[in-house]
Amino acid sequence: MNKMFAPHRRLLTRRDGLTASIPETLVGTLVKLGVATMVGSLLVGVFTYSSTASATTTTSGLTQAAAITFADQARNADKIVGKGTGQVSFLHQTSSGECSIDTWRGVPAGSSTVDLVLGNYLIPGTDCDLLTPAQVFTAVASDTRRPVVEQVNAVQISYQNVVGRELTFPTNGIAQLAAGSQPSDVTAAEWESLEPETVKLETAAASTGVIADAKPVILTGRAPVVVDPIIAGAVVTPDTSAPVPSTIKITAVARSTTLGNLVGGVREGAKVTFTGGICANDTYFTVKFTPGSPDAATYGVVESVMTYSAKLTATTIRDLPGIPNGAGGNISVFATCDPNATEGVGAQTWFVQTLPNLNWTKATDPARPESHIITIPTGLSSASLRYMIIAGDNKPVPSWFPYDDWQTTTPGWDYFITDQTTVRLDWPDHTVYGMPINYGVRGFIPGMTYGDGTTKVTTSTLFTNIVTPAFAVPAVTAAVTWTGGAKKVAPFDGTLSWPAAVGTCPAGMTLWYHPFYYTDTTAVPDVVDRNNPLWDGGWTQSLSYPSTITGASIKVLYPYQSYLFEVETSCRSSISGKEWKQAGTPVDQKTGIPLTVASTWTGSTSWMKTESPVASQIFDICRNGGTVTCTKSAYGNSVTANWSTPNCMPGSTLSGTPSMTIVAPDGSTTTAAWGTAMGWEVGGATGKTVQFKGATWKCQLSHSSSILTSTNPTNVIQTLTILPLP
Repeated sequence: MNKMFAPHRRLLTRRDGLTASIPETLVGTLVKLGVATMVGSLLVGVFTYSSTASATTTTSGLTQAAAITFADQARNADKIVGKGTGQVSFLHQTSSGECSIDTWRGVPAGSSTVDLVLGNYLIPGTDCDLLTPAQVFTAVASDTRRPVVEQVNAVQISYQNVVGRELTFPTNGIAQLAAGSQPSDVTAAEWESLEPETVKLETAAASTGVIADAKPVILTGRAPVVVDPIIAGAVVTPDTSAPVPSTIKITAVARSTTLGNLVGGVREGAKVTFTGGICANDTYFTVKFTPGSPDAATYGVVESVMTYSAKLTATTIRDLPGIPNGAGGNISVFATCDPNATEGVGAQTWFVQTLPNLNWTKATDPARPESHIITIPTGLSSASLRYMIIAGDNKPVPSWFPYDDWQTTTPGWDYFITDQTTVRLDWPDHTVYGMPINYGVRGFIPGMTYGDGTTKVTTSTLFTNIVTPAFAVPAVTAAVTWTGGAKKVAPFDGTLSWPAAVGTCPAGMTLWYHPFYYTDTTAVPDVVDRNNPLWDGGWTQSLSYPSTITGASIKVLYPYQSYLFEVETSCRSSISGKEWKQAGTPVDQKTGIPLTVASTWTGSTSWMKTESPVASQIFDICRNGGTVTCTKSAYGNSVTANWSTPNCMPGSTLSGTPSMTIVAPDGSTTTAAWGTAMGWEVGGATGKTVQFKGATWKCQLSHSSSILTSTNPTNVIQTLTILPLP
């Protein structure tokens, strides 16, 4: 039970000096409503309500019943938790050990109206005083509710502490005090109390419906708050003789960089900055941390207090040790101007000491690279930290995960929880070679929710990859051989063989070979890549298989077709079913070309002189008989050297001008194009010979950029005799 709420049989001590037990006070509450202003300080359940004369009797009855219920729940509350201005929960510990949560709130009932509803939720075996606001809100979301007043414009809830100071509840459920000056007859403890004593719920009437234009419905309840210290049977009289420091306001709380144990690379302390607390002389003040979560008994988080005396100025900064990583609680400052004074000023705020980032390290086991080792540094001194080991975006299939308790969360992470700071993940054999697995590590305190509803219960998630090094797949590095297959057209039978691959697969794997062939990708129109082979021998563990590739397997599409033979290899695992491949070195094998027909001599005489030598004979172009000289240009040529039309194989065309080699009478050689006219001066009285040979022509293949050259056989020679003129 919350120490700020007195047990129901406990004596209430009020500031007006009156005392009474709660049961005595409750007797005749409704009877005494007419004199409420006289005994208001003793009433622990009061209601007022109003409605217009036009409101129905049913609505009036509902409102009266609601007022009685609201006041009764406030009177019996062990704890009150608000959420904004539209929701309040009264927590009550039942005799059977349940925590009963009764919640009043407005829920949307249309485009512009709300219904005031009352919900209830029971949590078995739970101490109401230990529930955080976030846990209360979670329970309320699933409570059983019923309507109280329907179709109102708004529900507005307000709070006051034991001395009437306004309280507000933000949406995180942590009470905050309104600004104000402490009256002289009010103690600091009462003035700073965060426990609501008076709760007021007021509705704004709707413009239509059963209570249209009615006056607001007002429900008021008072809780039995007693502020420590309590002096039984006596009035706590404020000490107004000593001066009081100026109002304190805590402006900032952050992690200390100077005080506190060094854990996880950070200090387990807080730096508190506040203004006020100023006295004429020294101020006597304490800075305190009161743990709220994790539970002190479970996690060993204890209260931490530092006491000071100093002459304060506008802003004061003090460091407070003893706030472990992951702890949440109230930071408070209380100050007096006299070390013995009971009156002073104070302020408090909620603070969460966040968990430090876990800069974990990674490794693979040298003896077994598929075992990944994660080492996590200590991040807490006072609580048992748990670790979420995450396999992120890049990971193996779930059936291979080490450990059995993997779970899946958004955004598609697989994870498991452990309390070990050294985690070894033994992936199955042959599953993660060369795979960069994306791991993340997040630390958290199990079962912990901070009282202020924050989500800083975990460390940041730090991701990095752990990679099992890839192994080298044995490869066929020596030449692949192809024998046979020299035919010019199909069938293009032959034998393919290859040497053993160099290297070995990891233990437990087997080596496989894959022979296949494909066409040169530069060939047009038949462009085929290695992934779409023209022939595929399949995978085998044997060498030189198959021994023969038959002509039916070879697709000869055109002469001089290029075939690339290749043998790729792989290491296969029978455990994981995975395989790792290595491409081979292709060997280029071309089909043959049909032989071309030799060209024949078709040269002719072209005598340019006026004399008429013997027909079909070739004469010297000069009549010199060895005594008269002349120039070739004066007489022209005597022979036009030519061969029959060049013969190109099917699928090709003549490219360029054919050529030939000429051996002159003096033995010198020259090259000339077919159809060239020429003549010789031999001199002397005897004839000389000239040879024409090496007739050569080129053919452009239509399916590629290749140009093939054909030449007459070496024994195809045309010899002419050059005679002197008569």
